[in-house]
Amino acid sequence: MKLKLSDLVNAVQSLGIISKKDLPVKTSYALSKNIQKIDTELKAFNETRTKLFEKYGEKVKEDGKDLTRIPKEKVEIFQKELNTILDQEVEIDLWMIDINEFGCANKNSIDSKILAKDSWTPEEVKQIKKYLSNDEVTITTVD
Repeated sequence: MKLKLSDLVNAVQSLGIISKKDLPVKTSYALSKNIQKIDTELKAFNETRTKLFEKYGEKVKEDGKDLTRIPKEKVEIFQKELNTILDQEVEIDLWMIDINEFGCANKNSIDSKILAKDSWTPEEVKQIKKYLSNDEVTITTVD
């Protein structure tokens, strides 16, 4: 499947949260495999991002820590180049997971179509996080 790097960056944290839940072993295994594949793809992204920080950043020391900051006059070009990378599509072979394995359909607590999507909006990520943290959330399934 083709995904933008930005989708992978946004998905990896949520997948990590989901993988910590008590899930059926088959689902847990598939999630672990997907996280490994995404991590491999993001390794190259992170190396390139680090090079951008080195190219445009300035080393500073703050609270005893060595940091790299992007000066205001270079933020726009830095962000433009970073977005160019994030917009790249990559081919990644992810394991498909039946949403019913998450138990959502029986709980009627989150729209099953959200979990079935290839990528999520920030609002959908919030809904998924609420569901996974067992906070009160009721989102009906829409056909």
